[in-house]
Amino acid sequence: MNIFENHTGATYNVDDSQDMSIANTIGRETIYLPIFYGSLLHLLFIRSDKKNRGKDPIELFKQHYEWEQEELGFVSAYPTLLALYQLVGKDGTGDKKQYRGKTRHLTKLDPQQIKHPNDLAKCAWNAAWDIYLSYRVSFLIKMAKLLGYFAGQHTHSQPF
Repeated sequence: MNIFENHTGATYNVDDSQDMSIANTIGRETIYLPIFYGSLLHLLFIRSDKKNRGKDPIELFKQHYEWEQEELGFVSAYPTLLALYQLVGKDGTGDKKQYRGKTRHLTKLDPQQIKHPNDLAKCAWNAAWDIYLSYRVSFLIKMAKLLGYFAGQHTHSQPF
């Protein structure tokens, strides 16, 4: 039955405490988005800045990592690893050697297409959501494995 249908005699029970619990959980979960966004915006700025072309990639990564520590005040594994792979990673022909290309695909940054700061901001925002969702999926898979859902050993009727 569609909840928006208007049937006489139909009642819908709404548990406000449950709704607030969900809202609070979402609020706590998405607190990482600004951190991911800030880190990725800085990374994309480093990559798109013409002054950085030809510079030592390790120095660029150090610059980014120090910025995360000092300016952002928070270092998170996912965006930091993304920066490491994008700035220092290898390009190659085998699957195991294409870190740089695969992570650059995630941010969808084409420096020639950046005409306005908003273009860079959109790339960073989209990548922040992608990183956040990867983080959540990784967490849920770990929890499911811990509870035995992938081995068919679960004892609960609902996963979480």
